[in-house]
Amino acid sequence: MSDAGPATPDRARGRAIVSLGRLDRIVALDSESCTAIAEAGAPIEVLREAARSVGLWCPGLRWLPGSTRLGAAVAGGHGRRSRAYGAVADYLLGTRLVTPSSGLVRHGGRAIKNASGYNLSAAFAGARGELGVLLEVTLRLVPEPTFRAARRIRFDTGKLALAAVRFLSDPDLTAAAVEVVTPLNGGPGYSLVEVEDVLGANVDLRLDRLAKRAEDLGGRIDESIDWPPRILEHRPIFRFGVDPR
Repeated sequence: MSDAGPATPDRARGRAIVSLGRLDRIVALDSESCTAIAEAGAPIEVLREAARSVGLWCPGLRWLPGSTRLGAAVAGGHGRRSRAYGAVADYLLGTRLVTPSSGLVRHGGRAIKNASGYNLSAAFAGARGELGVLLEVTLRLVPEPTFRAARRIRFDTGKLALAAVRFLSDPDLTAAAVEVVTPLNGGPGYSLVEVEDVLGANVDLRLDRLAKRAEDLGGRIDESIDWPPRILEHRPIFRFGVDPR
């Protein structure tokens, strides 16, 4: 951070914009401990590809655009809540960061036992940079599912999509993740459902069950989509993942 340069509204409030674009490396990827250490400026897609090469992935970052920087995803608390796996904070094992009062700080590491007491790293997930600047994160990875697929379900209004989501999240339907997307300017609403299994036939069966429930609730199967799913790109939208709890 530097105070050089003309005054701006952000500077007037005592804030500065920090670019982490050059901190874009995957520092380490350990398939035995199922962990990854990545700099905060690394795009999520780079991490996905590196993890996929050894059969791993980070579910907490499941549906974010690949161009999103890892530090922004963590600091913003992003990552669709998953019925099966949890959110991005659940995969944050450690951080390296800069704080105004303490300077450079390291917390946690590749093993859970490396951090005791208050989970400082988790506090930075969703803090949006107010507590400090993330420089590097250590993430827990899990084995990638053998088969997974998603479908997009269209409802005539966003209100119908919101009303239907609690039924699509029924544990008996075994969705791994459910997301709702509604345009801010009105129009149809969408639900994105994902399933996974060690058998491809089970994936198809579960998707069919979810589709049938959606049709009973007034929805229509918009399409089967490739992985990773994309929905309503480049439109102002309201979106959230469904937490089964």
